Amino acid sequence: MSSAAEVMGGADSSPAYDWEAKLQARFLDFFHGSGGTQHALNSFLVMQGNILVTSHVVRLVLLQARDSLYQQLALLTQMPVNGLGGLAGDQMNEAAETIATELLDGLHSIPIECVSRS
Repeated sequence: MSSAAEVMGGADSSPAYDWEAKLQARFLDFFHGSGGTQHALNSFLVMQGNILVTSHVVRLVLLQARDSLYQQLALLTQMPVNGLGGLAGDQMNEAAETIATELLDGLHSIPIECVSRS
């Protein structure tokens, strides 16, 4: 029985052939290419900003889901929403405005030059 590489014409024609060397060459070109470490730093800061935005959006979605669940629980138990405060504890105090403020503070820490060049 012949292998897939033999059917395709040998290991040289495989898409995965020599992928480590190609990846290493691209990686080294990224850091040693035009812009050097400044380009890498800008890319890192942009990725950091993307992670920051994603985490805060997830927090906002979770906050909305939690509030929706508390409202449904209040309807089922005929208890006012403010009466459910003991279930949420201090977490109920976290407002969407607080999350948005933290997001803006984090985004303001990223230099505008990094974002404008990416």
